[in-house]
Amino acid sequence: MTMNDLTGADFTSVPFSAPVPVLAVGGDIKSSVCLMAGARAAVEEIPGGLSDPAMFRAFLRAVDRTARVMDAAPERVACDMHPQYLSTRHARGLGLPVTEVQHHHAHIMSCLVDNGVIQPVIGICCDGTGFGTDGAVWGCEVLVCGGAAFTRAGHLGYFSLPGGDAAALDTWRPAAGLLHETYGPGWPDIAAPLLTSVDAEAVRVTAQRLAGPAALVRTSSLGRLFDGVAFLLGLCDRNRTEGEAPMAVEAAGEAWAGAVDPLPYSLGEDPATGALRMDVHPMIRALVEGRGSGRSVSELARAFHETVAAALAACVARTAAETGIRTAALSGGCFFNRILSRRLVALLQEKKLDILMHRRLSPGDGGIALGQAAVAALEAKGGESDVSCCSR
Repeated sequence: MTMNDLTGADFTSVPFSAPVPVLAVGGDIKSSVCLMAGARAAVEEIPGGLSDPAMFRAFLRAVDRTARVMDAAPERVACDMHPQYLSTRHARGLGLPVTEVQHHHAHIMSCLVDNGVIQPVIGICCDGTGFGTDGAVWGCEVLVCGGAAFTRAGHLGYFSLPGGDAAALDTWRPAAGLLHETYGPGWPDIAAPLLTSVDAEAVRVTAQRLAGPAALVRTSSLGRLFDGVAFLLGLCDRNRTEGEAPMAVEAAGEAWAGAVDPLPYSLGEDPATGALRMDVHPMIRALVEGRGSGRSVSELARAFHETVAAALAACVARTAAETGIRTAALSGGCFFNRILSRRLVALLQEKKLDILMHRRLSPGDGGIALGQAAVAALEAKGGESDVSCCSR
């Protein structure tokens, strides 16, 4: 584990000056620690989840080490909004003023600082899990970011995650949530040829839970969408290692050499919030029908990537037209995916938008502590930068 920063030294300049030293404690599974003081910041990544006692001890050592590197004692602490994260609990116990930063807002702010700028942007953040301001699990977000403030301008349409945390492992679970959203209670019969590897009783119980009154976890996660699609395409039944299913979908897509069009999707307004909603139910229907008709799995995997890129680009274009902001910033672990990154950047460039991507920090959760520290420092300076967020 080494000290990580933006210039190759132990600390680097940031595009504003923090009025007080700010400690940021990152996330939970893959994370980092940051101490920002003045116009400098030190960042150290933690290589594992904090639920591992060895990793939690490494986390505590990183907190101490960044303070020594910066020769500064924190006067404010920033953390994730998730109430159960060990890092959040630690932050709350330090006796310092606490700034809770929404996970995807922190991602986008880390991308801005990584590029040496603080300016209004349309942030595109795509990953597996981030606690949303509405209590749902976010993960495919279009945010208008202005310093310490953000507005959620668009997102992937919600679907249920039967089994909760198990849905991040067993790919049939997010697939079941997507199938239920697409076909309703009859999904087990419609998708029966794709469910032969799943215990029939588990399917029956899951169908009952999805159709019943009990509240299930709802998500807009692109990572869980990748997992569900990996199952529907027969590429991966379980994430035995982190990101196994999404990487299988990417590999299948890379194997397709021909041209392919996006599958159907729709972009409409969420009546509850006014945010744009990317509806992929038509795409799920097309994937199921494509498997049934014998269409190439590689072609379908490539078409899935094209669809996600097209939906995100359309959402960003609408947001740019409404706000006048012409710069998009990309962050989140899904942008390790080369097909998605290439296609989305190309589509945004066609729309004459400027693009910011991570330069030295990881687009994954290893970079969010820097973004958390930036939000807390800007808040301490007096709030937002000069930006008018869209009215959503």
